[in-house]
Amino acid sequence: MSLEKILGGLNAEQLEAVKASSSVVVTAGAGSGKTKVLASRFAYLIIEKGLKVDEILTLTFTNKATNEMYSRIYKLLSGEKDIASRTAARDFYKAKIQTLDSFCAEICALASARYGIKSDFSTDTEAVSGMAKEAALSFVLDNRGRQGIKALITDNKILDIAEKLFAEIAINYGSITNPLPFDVYIKKQQSELCEKWCLYSAKVKSMVELIKEELPSVKNVKTKTYQDFSKVFNDELYLVYPNAETLFSADDSVKTEIDIFCNFIKDLSSINSLRKIGNAKGMDVIRDVHGDFKDNVYPQMIKIAAMLLQFDDVHDIFSLLNEFQESFNNQKRISGMLTFNDVAELALTILKKESDILNIYKDKIKAIMIDEFQDNNELQRDLLFLLGNENIFFVGDQKQSIYRFRGADVAVFKKLNAAVKKNIMLKINYRSSAVLIEAFNGIFDEVFLKKSDALPDFEAEYEPLSASFALDETKAARAFICLLDKEGLSADVNYCAEDIEAAFIAEKIRRMVDGEYQIRDKETGGFRACSYGDFAVLERSVNRQHNLEKQFRAF
Repeated sequence: MSLEKILGGLNAEQLEAVKASSSVVVTAGAGSGKTKVLASRFAYLIIEKGLKVDEILTLTFTNKATNEMYSRIYKLLSGEKDIASRTAARDFYKAKIQTLDSFCAEICALASARYGIKSDFSTDTEAVSGMAKEAALSFVLDNRGRQGIKALITDNKILDIAEKLFAEIAINYGSITNPLPFDVYIKKQQSELCEKWCLYSAKVKSMVELIKEELPSVKNVKTKTYQDFSKVFNDELYLVYPNAETLFSADDSVKTEIDIFCNFIKDLSSINSLRKIGNAKGMDVIRDVHGDFKDNVYPQMIKIAAMLLQFDDVHDIFSLLNEFQESFNNQKRISGMLTFNDVAELALTILKKESDILNIYKDKIKAIMIDEFQDNNELQRDLLFLLGNENIFFVGDQKQSIYRFRGADVAVFKKLNAAVKKNIMLKINYRSSAVLIEAFNGIFDEVFLKKSDALPDFEAEYEPLSASFALDETKAARAFICLLDKEGLSADVNYCAEDIEAAFIAEKIRRMVDGEYQIRDKETGGFRACSYGDFAVLERSVNRQHNLEKQFRAF
């Protein structure tokens, strides 16, 4: 009877989600009752499926959400009289309702010592960032005599090199268990440079041969063009084509060859007398080939050559980055101070490599629920799949992803639709009136990209919503879009556009209050006259708040 009461207030989509027998992705926008669904799902697993409170792992993104979830689920179970609910309420202190960060830290504490990290480590990205900047500055100063540092100092301040290169890379890209493979990166750069050198130097050689082949046909014309080409080719610099196999040799003769080659193609590109020639035989070919060389091949060849000439500097910079990374990761191990990314990476590594730890969780956890999954990334998704991909309850909303600065990737949530077969969308909004929902659907349908627009993975999709109830048409509100034409304002107007907009808002609110405009009362469900406390003004930033305050006082 108690389960029927819990599930009785759910709509069809909510009920389908709660009763899902396998992994499911639930798209739940603001006001769609997702917290109610999560709490009901927990109760369903307890009462119907016979799970214990500590066999359900419930993950959220913030501590505030964790506290709310804990309270909602406990209140739901403690109000029921059946044995399963009463037992669950009694044992609720064992419930595993926590943030994903704290869960990762829990995993790490069990096996961090195996990776040279003490079990009582602390997670503080801001503190580690400060430690990285201090360590990076000391490292750069100690190595200021190195070739790579000398090259960087030419155009940068030492403090910027330390903080914006060494410290930032160490904090934002590498982790204590998955350091960046700088040796792989440098080899990849070598390979790509070599490939491009072969491609474009072959094009240069081919173009030179074409021009040389056609040049005799304009010899008798006696133009400056013929003389310019003859001078470039008579120097025989075009015969020097550095071998791709020796491009990265420490031998200075290779750099000399590259310099000679650069001088040749520079002289060739600087010939600008082709427009003055007539229609001599072969001139069209020379003009077209030289134009292609000058516009497309020469710029790329010069860039490649410059990178080759500076490659020793780049190689040393990568070596320095690798040395600093090793030193800093060792410092983190000793100090026990880790970033959130360190902890997440370490947790995944432990579950992948330490089978005893993985088995502890797989044996204990029978179901997983995770809220706000749009603010997670591939690493966190993989961690959950390791624990149990047969019964994971994903809840999220692409449009509400706001933690990109923490590594969140909304594309991961979108791709879950393919990875998890069952997908449910909670389309009914219980928070906003039918008029607002209709307005949202109309506006957002134009603002958001359509699926047919080859939607990028990072772009959210908008699906139309439905209101939970319709307003009395005799008292129905209307949504208005009012635009201020700043360009059309007269030069004689003494007020700025921001003040005019603020005055319009203030006057509109006063007229609605004075006219006893009717709104729905949240407590009674009926209608009443509005008051000033019922209004909210949303601005893009606080910069224009003073304009609103000034006009509100005036009205």
